[in-house]
Amino acid sequence: MKINYKTIFFVVLLLLYLSFANNYIGSNADDSIYVVLGKSLAEGNGYRIISSPENYVNAEYPPLFPLFISLIFLLGGNIFVIKLLIGVLGVLGIYFIYLFLKLFLKEKQAFIITILTGIAPLFVFYTHQILSEVPYFLFSILALYFFVKSMDNKFSKKYLFLCSLFILLAYFTRTIGFILIIAIGLYIIFERLNKSTIRKFIFIILIIAIPILLWSVRILDNEGQIYEQYSYKDIFLRNALYDVDSGNLNLNGIIGRILYNGEKHITQFSKTVFDQINWISLFYPGLRILEFSIILIIFLIIFIGFIFSLIKNRTIIEYYFFTYMFFILLIPDPSSRFLFPIIPFIINYFFKGIEIISNKLDKKIIINLFIILVVICSVLSLSKDLYTEHKEDYYLENWGENVAGFVEMALWAKDNISKEDNVIVYNPYMFYLISGIKGNIPLLSYNKEEVLNQIYQKNAEYIIIDKGVGKRYLGTVISEDRFELVYEKDGNYIYKVKPLS
Repeated sequence: MKINYKTIFFVVLLLLYLSFANNYIGSNADDSIYVVLGKSLAEGNGYRIISSPENYVNAEYPPLFPLFISLIFLLGGNIFVIKLLIGVLGVLGIYFIYLFLKLFLKEKQAFIITILTGIAPLFVFYTHQILSEVPYFLFSILALYFFVKSMDNKFSKKYLFLCSLFILLAYFTRTIGFILIIAIGLYIIFERLNKSTIRKFIFIILIIAIPILLWSVRILDNEGQIYEQYSYKDIFLRNALYDVDSGNLNLNGIIGRILYNGEKHITQFSKTVFDQINWISLFYPGLRILEFSIILIIFLIIFIGFIFSLIKNRTIIEYYFFTYMFFILLIPDPSSRFLFPIIPFIINYFFKGIEIISNKLDKKIIINLFIILVVICSVLSLSKDLYTEHKEDYYLENWGENVAGFVEMALWAKDNISKEDNVIVYNPYMFYLISGIKGNIPLLSYNKEEVLNQIYQKNAEYIIIDKGVGKRYLGTVISEDRFELVYEKDGNYIYKVKPLS
């Protein structure tokens, strides 16, 4: 009997992803925001931030992922079930990236890239987070897959419709999904411009335009004002992400952000291929120069592979990759999660670069050695992650003492602060999910008077100062005549706000 190794791989991958699932919410504020929105929809409150005393309508987060969470809650599910289903979506994403890559690569090459993507620690990490990366990856790959199919098929209305549908699903999962239509437009203009492709592009635009327009109108109130503390636009245009007084970006600020983001992403690109690259300086601090040199070499190999593909045989992958990278270089606060949707393409460009560099050598042996090396590094990293994921003290083991202390504060507040009171806290969404107490984000300003004014304007009864980001803005406003200390442990504080006399 012939063994189907591909089927075995996808089954093992599913078991791997599901083995990471637990009932904990991650410390990223987005995790908690998605859950808060999902709970709001499930409880019939509408698309609202129910963790805020104002109960304001959400205008920034696309609705599809919170809707997915709300359906799970309505069916009696919990955080664990949500993570299980995200793991399933992760395997589907890996399966469709395999089908997509087969359109451009030999089947063996496509499957190798698929394997390395599926076991990449960065990819595995997001298959058990309550974040929208995994569904966005699935929808974006399907949109690109059906776009290619539509270009290669004369009678392609079915494929065009499916392409349009998945562009919409990607956009309503993560707003950055709009770059799919930009990448497709650029590809048609520079590679396939004729009457037929123009008609196809117009067909896609007409299908996606109305839902996007309706959503854009929906997020405005009667006076055209958005119900939100900080909008994407505000954050994007702010010179310093965590300082509202820093002013808006100018040309120098844009150039500075691109250079800063580019420097950060060089490391993140390299960690996408070899996740443990920072272990060198972690265990041997004196070898930081060696670590940096390896990071730079890996990035240059990826860059060479991309440039070669751009010159030799441009496909929709190159247009999507370039467009995506252009926009994330402009986004403040660079993060490895931004690279998640393009992990398979980064890995593909890395091996293309290896192939080009080893042109006069035995390419097959060298590439196989690197494949083995990537697999070994991934297995080592995943073994460590799986071990810590199910430790009893999850938050301390996985997120560090800052988050563990925050959780402990929230649990104390649950038993000692009335649910009728409200607080000022840096992560009010997670605080609410743990304690049931509503709150607002502090004003991200270093102006003490403005921060104090916000505390009283919001009628906050308590301020929560964690030893992480919260300390940055709230730690400096404390004075004995305005606040009373009610909780203190390991650099985390809760103060009761005294009424103004």
